Amino acid sequence: MNKTTTYEECILNDRYIHSYEQEIAELLDKHDLSFIYRQPTYMYDLDYRPCIASPSFTIGTLKDLIVDYSPLYNSFDQDYKKKMYEQNDLDAIVINRAYFEKDKWEQKLYHDIITITNGQIY
Repeated sequence: MNKTTTYEECILNDRYIHSYEQEIAELLDKHDLSFIYRQPTYMYDLDYRPCIASPSFTIGTLKDLIVDYSPLYNSFDQDYKKKMYEQNDLDAIVINRAYFEKDKWEQKLYHDIITITNGQIY
């Protein structure tokens, strides 16, 4: 069984691969949304081959909502991941580096979480 990783544990262990993932973790922690960082997730790629993905964050209290960060500026990786999660019937928000250049990205991400979960934050 996977143990939910707290924000403090990740900071203490310097566990984030990308600095923007740390910023996302801070936002999730601010809203008391516990998560599992880089949880291996079995799914099928777009060619229906089995694969293991490791999305940045899986929020178990929100029916395993995925928030995945792609470090690329282009949208190819982001679009691929969105389609793959959709094909596997997984709720996901996929963001890339350009997302962080927007004003009030934190409010937008939290709004997107609320929207996808129909306000079922608990």
